[in-house]
Amino acid sequence: DEEGLSWFTGDVDRKVVSLLTEYCGFESELRIACIRSWQRLVDEFTGMLSFAPMPCVPASLHDMAKMRVGTGQSGQLNFTEETVKVVVSLGEDPKHRGLVRPLVEQLERRMRLLVERDYRSAVASLEGRCQEVLKAFFELVGQEDVEELSDAGTEEHDKTKINPWVTPREGAHKKSSKVEARQKEMTRSILSGVLKALLNHADVVISTTLQGTIEMDGNGEAVIDSVTQRPRVNERSGIMVRVDENTTSPGPLHWMLPFKFNNSGQLTLRKLLFNERKLLRDSSQGLGWHAKIKRKRQGFLKSIANASNCCDKQEDDDAGRPELGWSRKLIDEIGLHMEDGTPTINCSNAVNLRIYRLCTEDYEVPMSPNAPPHLYDVEVLKLLKALQFEIAASWASMWRGMLQELTDKDKVREFVQSCLVTEEMQDYAVKLDGLIDRQVSGRIADRDPTLEAVDAVCGWLSGSRALPMDMLTTEEEVKRAGEEAKWPDHQAFIDVLSQVDAKKVKTAFMANKNTKLAGQPSWLRLCDEFVFVILQLNMKRVTNEELSMAKASAGMMSAAGQQEMIAKLALHRMSQLNMHSQKVFRKRFNFLWNRDVSTALTAMEGVAQSLRNCNKNGMNGAEWLEEQLHAYKDKVILGTLKALQEKFDGLFPVDFAILNGRFPLNSQKLRKQHFELQPDGRTVRQRDATQEIRDMWLTPRYEKMQSVMVSAPETKSTSSGPGTIQLSVDGTISAYENLQEQRERVEQIFNLPCVDPPRPDYAGGAFQELCLKFFKGIHVDAIHFCRPRLKAMMAKLYQEEHLRRALQESPALDYLKDFGGHILEKQKTRMDSLKCKLASMEAALRETDRSKKTVEY
Repeated sequence: DEEGLSWFTGDVDRKVVSLLTEYCGFESELRIACIRSWQRLVDEFTGMLSFAPMPCVPASLHDMAKMRVGTGQSGQLNFTEETVKVVVSLGEDPKHRGLVRPLVEQLERRMRLLVERDYRSAVASLEGRCQEVLKAFFELVGQEDVEELSDAGTEEHDKTKINPWVTPREGAHKKSSKVEARQKEMTRSILSGVLKALLNHADVVISTTLQGTIEMDGNGEAVIDSVTQRPRVNERSGIMVRVDENTTSPGPLHWMLPFKFNNSGQLTLRKLLFNERKLLRDSSQGLGWHAKIKRKRQGFLKSIANASNCCDKQEDDDAGRPELGWSRKLIDEIGLHMEDGTPTINCSNAVNLRIYRLCTEDYEVPMSPNAPPHLYDVEVLKLLKALQFEIAASWASMWRGMLQELTDKDKVREFVQSCLVTEEMQDYAVKLDGLIDRQVSGRIADRDPTLEAVDAVCGWLSGSRALPMDMLTTEEEVKRAGEEAKWPDHQAFIDVLSQVDAKKVKTAFMANKNTKLAGQPSWLRLCDEFVFVILQLNMKRVTNEELSMAKASAGMMSAAGQQEMIAKLALHRMSQLNMHSQKVFRKRFNFLWNRDVSTALTAMEGVAQSLRNCNKNGMNGAEWLEEQLHAYKDKVILGTLKALQEKFDGLFPVDFAILNGRFPLNSQKLRKQHFELQPDGRTVRQRDATQEIRDMWLTPRYEKMQSVMVSAPETKSTSSGPGTIQLSVDGTISAYENLQEQRERVEQIFNLPCVDPPRPDYAGGAFQELCLKFFKGIHVDAIHFCRPRLKAMMAKLYQEEHLRRALQESPALDYLKDFGGHILEKQKTRMDSLKCKLASMEAALRETDRSKKTVEY
């Protein structure tokens, strides 16, 4: 704390670390160094994110949000989005320095200290522990200097012949001492260069990962922003890069918005219920060699008898039962005394500890690398579904903003105006003699009919107007759009859909799939359908050939571990499913967009009339405008799908803690002081939630298991494919519902009067608790966003490949490269000299032989 290295304050940090040590096995008391200490720092950073207290919301901020909020219809602003913005704005005060960012800054400072300590220790150990290696290295690069010293020593030896008081032994000793001194000097120089190169490497890796990359010009120089006078940072290039980073007033961290609603709860996938007999019976892949041997030894039925319900190696301990029982300190919450006096609230310690465990607890694959493919089916399905949950959550947070952008009059108008080619327009001026003279100018008319038509078309698309002939159900849309508009494995999708009870699952897609819609409501239904599609996509089963190929590793070890094998198999499947499903989505959306834009341009008589006599670039005004609107749609859709792909890429390297699921922030009580919304939706009642929090703590984390559905291949021949496997319908629906906004409840709490505030001039207690849910959700997202990137960063700091490249490319060791060039040149000269001497000796020998033969003759 005294050195400015505390996360919050010294007292708060100690309380958090003490709880993590006692209840989560955090290794705070171990004296460790090197890579493990870096990993411990990342775990400590995760704990601080889990326990971060929330500054209370001022009443004025809540009142301003009430004035801004929209109706929540047609993709406009809604209460949930405004509440999230209120939470994000809590960190925009200069005294608070943003949400999450101050903790990442502290992580950077402490990581740099640890890495520098360990690099210095490693380099210092080279001289003492690696004498043989250093000697060999010195002989390689220091030979030239040794020879020069030897030559100097020879000259010194010649002088000793003149000086009778210096014995030959003393001269040799003096020569040896000078060589040793030179060796030590070169060793220090080499080690200093190595340390400098490593520290430069660490600085680049840490800065790039956390602070982002600097924009460079054609000459390799940093681009300086003309307003901020700072080097421009590439957007979205680092964890700490903010929205509008290159402006005078940057916003929140670039990955923080839009808010991901799966942070309010997601299924755990550590354990799945499956029937091994079913897996084997419906498989065309056969048994692996090890499984065949086991069956011969034990008998087939005996070998699988213990695994008829679930995998026999998924031990009961993996349910995540609490290691320590309930204590009163778990209901307490850790607060923070802000410098400006702002009060804070927090979740109970039990909730924060559970969040930490779900985000960090490792998953051990419960089988060996030689397990048969049907067991790998289950493990790959777990990871694949966890990745699908993340992608679906990202899409669920993106598509509303995409629909808003598609009908944003200002943005569409700006795009169309940028496409307008400046055409020659005839201006008429009256001469002094009364005759009309034509003058040609290149300006665009202030009232261009195409720009005015844009406003009308956007109004039509964002409204509820539509022609009866355009309104279609989901099934009719697919039929009209063609065969390419069917989702991957369309029949399986229909089968899953037929098992969903639409009366219980009331979402934009489920509740309206049989309703005839057009315009933006139909777009909204399609986007929500895409969420469901991502979640329910089935998986092709693992074949013997695939499993054999996955066993090879491209890393330091030739054989891959189970996690690497599972990650490769899941990534391969996920990439294919993403590509196909996104292609279908674009096809479906293009059909809806073309239909609605075409209708808007023809159904409104005023628009049609204004464009009838308008020509643009040799085209009819209506056709030209329709073409530009299609181009704008492609720009927005492709931009959103690109952002979705970036979210997917950010999940790698895979952290298998993703299988743990998410803490249910929406349904679980977070604090002892709970505000319960009453049935009338207009009042709340304050009550004690200690019992609910205690029950949560005593409930095993991973007790609830999802079941697996297996689909057999069409035939048993290998050409028909290996069949498919997927999560049960109930599991898919549960995951789907977890991604839905609780708009009605949020709206009711949002509009409550200021009752039971933590202090005067602050928003009511119920709204504070609502904001705390989103605040914790943002910090959970921060954990899942940062940990894979931090692990990749640490790999670059310790893996031999990266360190070797850093040493080879470092300017700090350039002198050794030059020195090596001199050595090579000298060796080449010596070799040439030796070749000449050898040639002279061979010539002399030949001449001697010739003379000898002449004499004998």
